[in-house]
Amino acid sequence: MKIWKRIFCIAAACCMGLSLAACGRSGVKDDTEYTDEDTITYKWLIPTQQQSSVYNSKIIQELRERFNVDFEFSAYPTGEQFNNKKQLALTGEGEYDIYSWVTKDEANEYGADEMFVDLTEYSEYMPNIMKVAEENPNAKYNLYNGEGNIFRFPTVEKDPASSSLEFSVVDAQLEAAGKTLNDLKTWAGFHDTLVAMKGDKQNYYPFYLRTKALDVQNFLYPFIMSFTKGVTGYYSVTTPAFDHDTQTYKVPFEVSGYKEAIEFVQSLYTDGLINPNHVAVDNTGTIVESMKKGDTCITYDYNGGLSGTYTAQKDLSDAHEGWQIVPFPLPQTGEGKEVYGVRSMAFGENGTALSSLMSDSKTVRAVKMLDWLYSEEAYNLLYWHEDVSAVDESGNHYYTNEDMYQSVASTVDVYLPWSITALFQSNYYTVLEPDNIFTTFREEVVLNEENEDKYVNPVALSFSFDEQEEISALQSKVNTYFMMNISGIMRGNSDLSWDEFVNELKDRGATRITEIYNQAYQRLYKTA
Repeated sequence: MKIWKRIFCIAAACCMGLSLAACGRSGVKDDTEYTDEDTITYKWLIPTQQQSSVYNSKIIQELRERFNVDFEFSAYPTGEQFNNKKQLALTGEGEYDIYSWVTKDEANEYGADEMFVDLTEYSEYMPNIMKVAEENPNAKYNLYNGEGNIFRFPTVEKDPASSSLEFSVVDAQLEAAGKTLNDLKTWAGFHDTLVAMKGDKQNYYPFYLRTKALDVQNFLYPFIMSFTKGVTGYYSVTTPAFDHDTQTYKVPFEVSGYKEAIEFVQSLYTDGLINPNHVAVDNTGTIVESMKKGDTCITYDYNGGLSGTYTAQKDLSDAHEGWQIVPFPLPQTGEGKEVYGVRSMAFGENGTALSSLMSDSKTVRAVKMLDWLYSEEAYNLLYWHEDVSAVDESGNHYYTNEDMYQSVASTVDVYLPWSITALFQSNYYTVLEPDNIFTTFREEVVLNEENEDKYVNPVALSFSFDEQEEISALQSKVNTYFMMNISGIMRGNSDLSWDEFVNELKDRGATRITEIYNQAYQRLYKTA
């Protein structure tokens, strides 16, 4: 959003007789200079997945006392509701002091418009985040933009496996079908197992992915990741694909295996193994109910998060004694390289930005406060608060309060608030019980050194303002056309041939975007 667009929006609002000041968006720079004795209150737009307010959490109490600050939180559930609020705020003028869950692209776009603080001017107050950048040279390009600016405090992924998503199967359903985990190692075996599970039952769909409505990209992620051997599919299935062998970016839709992945998904629909309305509705809250009814045998992306594993397993075993959800690796094509998933980058895509309308003294304290959240002290206070945890003889942390493992919201929201863990130092696996089957899988498969080459290490890029503006405009056209047609193609009811589909995507910008990615890669990694 460029400055002239925002000016237009302001002028339009004035013409309608609206007072920006009355709306809390005066757009006026705060010139108040605060002393250390003054308590500063920050208006903070923040996402939530909690039942209780983040304001009441231990970590926020620590911030208030340590930095002599207070907060007025505007917290909204993640997804459409938060995104709508965020977009309204981003196109306004100074409604908040702190903006969280801001993407890298949003930070750079609105930072270029001088809406957000350029944090490079305050780097002396950011020892913790700068230390992460120094220890992860590749990831620094996910921190800085192409002009050398920093417009957000990004999430730091503390666990290299945070981005790894696995499939899970209900063991009793697998046994009843006469199959074993070995049958799920390949996509052919995966398909045959689903067929055996379905049998001759009508309106019964044994495969179920947790997705939000129209979230086709997340739906296609595992298939494309596996069929393309990790060249594309992670984070986005429409952005340029990176070939690690040639060290070049390619148009994703032309990468070997991409078309075959779509054809495999088509076979799941054609053979009635997945609900024909899948991805047309939001099913994130119904997957466990479907398991309990015996309608779902295999799922994808339900072993992550802070509460999903324990809750899902307990609900299933309560409904069917002895039933268990068992994780297994991403199936393979049976030929060539095996790919299980993608490793996390040090810096995540989302982050927290600061309003440029704050006074310098208010900005400095905010920078110090947010940077502290990346410290080891903050991490231990957040994840291993002494009230609910202890350390064993081997130096391993564990929770002494069972509420933490059992995801009791009244306890977890106080000691491990999602709004903070997801924004600063993110580690989704601390609340898995030591003897949990997912913990064992994680240790034996995901973090096993023998499997290290099966996980892709993503490449970070940074773009200039002009490059980012061009990419954003073209990517919007590509994504719109992709979303308009991919559902019909993967269901087998589209009049478009694959070549027609790909050529149109290339003409709408996929080719040009790939060129820009390669230019940025050469500039960042190939320049002596």
